[in-house]
Amino acid sequence: MDLFTILLAEDVAIDARRYGDLLAPLLGITKVEAKMMVRRGRGIFLEDLADDAARRMSEELRVDGIAHRLVKNEELPAMPVPRRVNWGQRSPGALRFKWTGDEAVLDFGWNQVGVVSLGLIAQEEWRESYSGVRFDHLPSLRRIDGDPDARDLVRENLILKIVSASNPAAPSKRKPGEPTVFERLASEYARKVKVFADVIDVGRSLWLRVAMDDISYLHDEQGVRFGDAWGLSYLVGDLVDHAPKTATLATLQLLDGSDFKDLVFLTSEEFSRYTRWHILKRELPCADTLSPSPEPPAPSTDAGFSSASPGPGTPSISP
Repeated sequence: MDLFTILLAEDVAIDARRYGDLLAPLLGITKVEAKMMVRRGRGIFLEDLADDAARRMSEELRVDGIAHRLVKNEELPAMPVPRRVNWGQRSPGALRFKWTGDEAVLDFGWNQVGVVSLGLIAQEEWRESYSGVRFDHLPSLRRIDGDPDARDLVRENLILKIVSASNPAAPSKRKPGEPTVFERLASEYARKVKVFADVIDVGRSLWLRVAMDDISYLHDEQGVRFGDAWGLSYLVGDLVDHAPKTATLATLQLLDGSDFKDLVFLTSEEFSRYTRWHILKRELPCADTLSPSPEPPAPSTDAGFSSASPGPGTPSISP
């Protein structure tokens, strides 16, 4: 039996009550469970749906004008497993790094960076505080007058602001002497969230996951190694400086000083899902990202789909 995944064109709010009520009888689960599935669907809206359920949900999204793509699971590109990295060093052509627990030094070319994704993951005892928070509380690129040029302009302006700021990574509006984003997170939110940076290469062979509280990073050969807030700040600054267009919107918003509580993931699984979506939507873009397709997707394989065999589901690494 074919199973399907629904990828959204943008990280937009989906009505959990309406879609949960529709989804529950299709999957034979409670409405509460269905609503939770809808709420966690950041970008990757729903996964592992049977044909009838997938096409019904796709049609509802089409009616609501939500751009998306219905993809057979077997056509999803293989994804690497996220692995922890706690040692890094900038070099002219590459990020040098070591896998946690391994002394081998490897190179990750700056020109091979495919996605840079910053994530704040709620500490278990604080998850209830963030249970109602979604990225949709921030201005959605999809909702800026429905104009794709306006959406692109907002993103480009964010990139310019971040790249123009000197390392360590911080919004350009930060005044001299003010703490960086990462220093604020370390001093004000350390008990509430853990901070991670994910980096995936364009070939999908490497998925680096760096924790702020477990990083040792050398930004300058003549300088010193930094850990914690300064270490992650320099690392992210170098990544965004070398590959600004690979940063997720959530990453740019965080660096620009958006309210932290609006950028919190409840679990590492949600963060992995969000990072993975950016790879998937790049390789399997929606046929029309501005308006829904006039007809539900046909059951046959799209000519534009990848024929890569699926890899194992993306496991996440516990904070």
